[in-house]
Order: sequence, then C-alpha cells, then structure tokens
Amino acid sequence: MESNGRYYMRRAAFEAAAARQAVTPEAAMRRQALAENFARKARELCA
Repeated sequence: MESNGRYYMRRAAFEAAAARQAVTPEAAMRRQALAENFARKARELCA
C-alpha cells in the first residue's frame, strides 16, 4: 500500500504536469494551486 506522503508527491507531480498542458490560463492556475497544495502536504508528512 502506498504511503500518504508518496501519494501526495505523485499527485503533486500529476497536477504540475496537467498545469503545464492546460488549455486556459485559469485551468493552469487551478492545477498549479492543486500541485502546490499536494506538495505542501507531502512535505508536512515527510518532515
């Protein structure tokens, strides 16, 4: 089973990639915000 920290890092990477490929600036901003939130949660769990 995948750890929470690992899950959040995987989701952060996925959302960052989706932000780079987003069609509209608004979608890119939403995806980037999600990526940052997931990365923050991963850092909190791994600290």
